[in-house]
Amino acid sequence: MSGEDIYYKGDSDYWKAYREGRPRVPDSYFERIIEYHARNGGEFNVWHDMGAGSAVHTRRLAPKFKTTIVSDSGASNVEAAKTYLGEDDSYKFRVAKGEEAADLEPGTVDLVFGANMIHYTDVDETLRAVLHQLKPGGTLALGGFGLPILLDPELQNLWAEVIHRRFEVTFESNRSAVGLFVQASSPHDAVPFDTQYFRSGALRLKFNERNGWSWRRCMVPKSLDESIPHVTRFGEEDVIVHENNDDWSFEADITVMRKILETFPLPPDPVRDNLWRQLEIAFGGRVVPATWPSSLTLVTKR
Repeated sequence: MSGEDIYYKGDSDYWKAYREGRPRVPDSYFERIIEYHARNGGEFNVWHDMGAGSAVHTRRLAPKFKTTIVSDSGASNVEAAKTYLGEDDSYKFRVAKGEEAADLEPGTVDLVFGANMIHYTDVDETLRAVLHQLKPGGTLALGGFGLPILLDPELQNLWAEVIHRRFEVTFESNRSAVGLFVQASSPHDAVPFDTQYFRSGALRLKFNERNGWSWRRCMVPKSLDESIPHVTRFGEEDVIVHENNDDWSFEADITVMRKILETFPLPPDPVRDNLWRQLEIAFGGRVVPATWPSSLTLVTKR
């Protein structure tokens, strides 16, 4: 089984829930991408939103470029993207996996952006496809938005139990796709950039890993640390930066947390349901501060 087998091709109800339950990505995040791209000599003609889903983030970067390529491996997702973005000659749509780029002219894309998608692919093949399409001096930007941290220790512990249970069940059902889980549980730490093809010094930004809750620990229970190891494939000159960024902060009540949970497929599970009830009771009617761990990995093609 591959990541593509697990990847969800959503209907309109799924994407509605996804937009409601996933983070409101701040402008500062996309500004970092544009600043990096410009600083490294990137042009602003064509960019590619790779694995775009229903074009959740496309409008955030599209105004900076003349042409936007929107692709996803799910035909229904591409149709949802067309509906969401509307008629505009600057958008070019394609149904394709991240690993597929033969239909794109070599060296014609200035920036490739992939959010929450590369772990569903064969990473090495996807990087080859990225290199095929990128111009020399072009940028690959990999975005990742993790699972929120409640800045209340009791509630965070209970929330983690809910998420860990979901992760355990998903892993047990898909053990043959262990590579996906290794990639998903790290903010691109296991994505390598061969300096024969990419400039040295990839920038790996990690935001809001707080109070002992790393991106990985928010997702993976300690019981699976051996089955799903934390793999790092950093280059010697990679720059790794940890930041707290208040732009990702939000206020959470139990309704908000439910919407977040519903952005993931949830097969029936009485154990998870019981853990959720415990979280509901502990929350009561409270509203507590929370934040989203996120990552941004930026690298330039030679």
